[in-house]
Amino acid sequence: AGARAAFTEIAKMRHDVAVAKIPHVIEHLHEALAAAGKVLVFGHHHDVLDAIATEFKDLAVAVDGRTPVDARLAIVDRFQTELKIRLFIGGIQAAGVGLNLTAAALVLFAELDWTPGNMTQAEDRAHRIGQTESVPGVLFMAHQRLPARLRDRFQAEMLSWKDSEEGRKILQSLGF
Repeated sequence: AGARAAFTEIAKMRHDVAVAKIPHVIEHLHEALAAAGKVLVFGHHHDVLDAIATEFKDLAVAVDGRTPVDARLAIVDRFQTELKIRLFIGGIQAAGVGLNLTAAALVLFAELDWTPGNMTQAEDRAHRIGQTESVPGVLFMAHQRLPARLRDRFQAEMLSWKDSEEGRKILQSLGF
């Protein structure tokens, strides 16, 4: 029970940090769009993705877990071919595999995923066959937003239950 409570607390904090970063991510995206060509931005929480989509509504398309699978290719095609569509907003998991987003000049992660491999897959959407340019990837971090108390509690819980059945199930469900 203690491990599950610690993960719940960390998940809430992860969301709170993501929401707190929204204005800064939006500011950075304005700068990136002014300086670069097309941009991919990935996130996890719907309210983060929705805030970005609202800000850039006329310049952006979006694919996340709410987007019907049969609609995704048309959305990708708009990003790839329409000059006015300069921003692709993607859910890390829903848009992070199987899509070709080589029109991008920059990849930005507004949030981190629990599983680093999911982020690598998402970034690889810009590095597909047909990409002729180098495409940098940027992680948008909020330094020192995880209080030491919560970090210490999480570490203590990890040590106390990592070998338990419950601990293995939770870690596996989170991709560890």
